[in-house]
Amino acid sequence: MDWMRAGAFERGSFASLLGLRFQPTSPIVEVSGIGDSIIAATRDGEVIRSWPYTTAEQFDNSPQLLATVGFENRFLFEEATRLPTLQLDLADLGADTLLLMTDALGHWLLRNPESAGQLIEFGGDAQFAGWVEAHRAAGELRRDDTTLIVVPV
Repeated sequence: MDWMRAGAFERGSFASLLGLRFQPTSPIVEVSGIGDSIIAATRDGEVIRSWPYTTAEQFDNSPQLLATVGFENRFLFEEATRLPTLQLDLADLGADTLLLMTDALGHWLLRNPESAGQLIEFGGDAQFAGWVEAHRAAGELRRDDTTLIVVPV
C-alpha cells in the first residue's frame, strides 16, 4: 500500500449501529444503538418520536462509533458501558411506521419532521436514489450515508 492507504488502514473505518427487537405478543419494541443512526416513529407521515437524537443540531456533535480497529472499541468492554437502549411502546404512541436511517437522512428528517411521508412512500431503490441525488444537488441533504429502512407497524 502507498502511504496514504496505509494511514487510512491504520486509522480504520467507523460505523453506527441501530437494532430493533420485536416481541411477538407485545407492542413494545426494544431499540439499541451506537452512533448517529436514528429511528423515527411516525404517524400519518409525521415524526412523533425519534431516538437517540431528537433535533437536527445533535448531528453536529461527534458520536461514539464502532471501529474496525479494535482498540477504538475499548468503550464496549468497560464495566459501566451498556448499549444505549430505548423501550418504544408503539401502541401508546399510535405509530404506523418506523423509519431507521443513517445520519444524513436523520439530519434532514429532524429538520423536516412533517415530511416523513416522503421517505415512507419510496417504491424502489432507483426512486430513492433519485430523491437523494436531487436533495443533495439542492443542498438540502448532506453528502454522507443515506441508508433507509421502512418498517410498517
